[in-house]
Formats: sequence, C-alpha cells, structure tokens
Amino acid sequence: MISGSLLFEKKKETLLEVCAQLGFQTLKSANLLTPIMITQNEELLLPPSKKQYAISHFIKKCNGVNLQNSSLKNCDIATKINRHLHKKSFVILVGDFLGDFDFSLLAKRHAVHLIMIRDAFEENPTVLGEGAFMDPESGENAAFYFGESARDAYAARYHDNDSKLIKHLNRLGFTYQKVLTPS
Repeated sequence: MISGSLLFEKKKETLLEVCAQLGFQTLKSANLLTPIMITQNEELLLPPSKKQYAISHFIKKCNGVNLQNSSLKNCDIATKINRHLHKKSFVILVGDFLGDFDFSLLAKRHAVHLIMIRDAFEENPTVLGEGAFMDPESGENAAFYFGESARDAYAARYHDNDSKLIKHLNRLGFTYQKVLTPS
C-alpha cells in the first residue's frame, strides 16, 4: 500500500526492500506468493506464483509508480484486497499507515500482519528552523518554520496516529511491527 507519504526520505526504498525480502522468504518456504500493490489510483495484482521472477517484476512495477499527489485517504483497502483474495490467506500489509485506516473487513476473512515503514525523523523529530517543502500527497508547496512548538505538535499527532492504529490492530488480533529507514 503506497502513497505520496512514502516519498519522505528513504521510506519507498525501505518498503521495496521489505517487500523483496518477504517475497523471497515466501518462495523459500515453498508457499505461493500473490503480490498486490494498492495506490489511490492503481491496483496491481500478479497471479499466484512460486517463481522469483514475480518478485523482481512486482518490485519494478512498484518502483515505477508515480506517488506524487497520491493519498490513501478514503481508499477502501480491505475491500480491494478481499476482491482479489477469495480464500482465507495470510496477508502481510506493508506501508506507512499514516492516517485513518479500518481493517475490520480483512479481519473477518484473513490472518494479517502489518509492517509500518517509518523514518527516524518521524519517530523522533528535531527542530529544523525555516524551510520550504512540497506535500507529496497534495502537491502543494509551502514555507514552514519547524521550531520547538511545531516539533512537539507534530510528535504528538504522529504518536496519537500510531497509538490509534495499534489499538485498532490489537482489537482485530493483527500482529504488527515497525521498520525504520536506515540513517
């Protein structure tokens, strides 16, 4: 599950690495791999496979997706996944999951493990001072001042998002983990 928020630092690279590692481990365990990529405007579903080619093909396709101005807000991810997976499956979701997500429909049919891709700055922001940035989800440019109060407000919203998501995952019985991008 990818959106413009993955353009922050090295999050997209880390997501692709995690997906490749998961794919190779799945095939090494002699299981079928059915990779699915979901963005705001695109879905990519590769047929179930036990061939390594499927992994490299999937990673190349994901890497080529333009994430500029892409958001997963108001995207019914569970319905999209259930549309492709008809039998009970073990589903691993990889993304940054910043925002509100409801995975209740997935819990009814599948066992799910969620991998949250995070940047060290998101986990522990530092004061940056003045600057300019472009919001990768909306495409808007803006000037900013990221001082102590902005850092504290950002950190509070970020940690509130994570605790709300983790509470939701625990209620559904999902397992999860965070993966930090390399510095």
